[in-house]
Amino acid sequence: MIDFVSSFIITCFHPIEPVVACGSRRVRILKAPNLFVSFQNWKIEIELSARDQNSSIFSLKWSSDGTQLAAGYEHGVVMVWGYPSGETLVEMKEHSSRIFGIAWNPVNNDMLACLASTIFGNTELSVWDLTTMRPKPNEGDGKITRVPLFKDEVTGMVTWVSENHIAFSRDADVVVVKLYENIQAKIVSNRIEKCFSHEGRASIQWNQVRRLLVSCPYYGNLIKVWSMDMCEGDVLVEHPLYMLEVPSGCTCLAMRPTRDLDSQAQTTTKSKKNIIIACGLNDGDIMIWNPLEKSNNHVLNRRSHRIDSLAFSSDGQLLASTDGSTITI
Repeated sequence: MIDFVSSFIITCFHPIEPVVACGSRRVRILKAPNLFVSFQNWKIEIELSARDQNSSIFSLKWSSDGTQLAAGYEHGVVMVWGYPSGETLVEMKEHSSRIFGIAWNPVNNDMLACLASTIFGNTELSVWDLTTMRPKPNEGDGKITRVPLFKDEVTGMVTWVSENHIAFSRDADVVVVKLYENIQAKIVSNRIEKCFSHEGRASIQWNQVRRLLVSCPYYGNLIKVWSMDMCEGDVLVEHPLYMLEVPSGCTCLAMRPTRDLDSQAQTTTKSKKNIIIACGLNDGDIMIWNPLEKSNNHVLNRRSHRIDSLAFSSDGQLLASTDGSTITI
């Protein structure tokens, strides 16, 4: 366990290396020789911060290749740093309030989706091309107005399904939107391709290998697993593949990374182990669920506070959780 001064922290593992980023008001990047080293022995490699060091971080994500780290702040700023240099690549000030969700495009590391509160109390999703955000010679600080590639009002979290498809929750569903009809020619589509019946603001996760979308309403009790291949040809999907009722309200989700099943021989038993879902609960428990097995769900050590965030390591062997001002791995 590591304690932070801030009352809210968030953490995420590097997608390739034995590196973890932990954020409260500033970001600490810790590194180890390998993932089997006790977390107490991980060393702080870099410390990063925004100009306003009193603003808390509410979202933190690595790009898919691990060369960039983005942090969303309480006052609407999004910072993007290069790794391992720690150089500030982007300082985005286009939002007016808290950034509580960030998602990198899985293919294009210059495309970033942000979830932000608005001054009217709504939640807005915007997708940005970071090549237009990087500082240019003779450009005044904060004087250039930039337009997002996509913008919509949403109610919950966001994840990319492919280079050209993004999923997010609304009041009564989780939708998958195709951004471009022709991505090379930048012909905008913004067409809804799937609509999964859901209730309320949801936390969502995506598994690329199995093409599964996992959703659970915030502080709700029902986790649902959907397939992008369900009801082929139909936009609306009302019934999930799997469901699990949890004893306390869900606060966050994480999905264990899945290796490409086509690249290695897999037995049925090994294949079943490839879908592992972790659900952080309001009472401090962490539920570990494999939807392909009807029994043997596990509950990890009970904490005294709600679970704020969960993150698996790149090899799926470690799970980091935060609650209050404590990180536990």
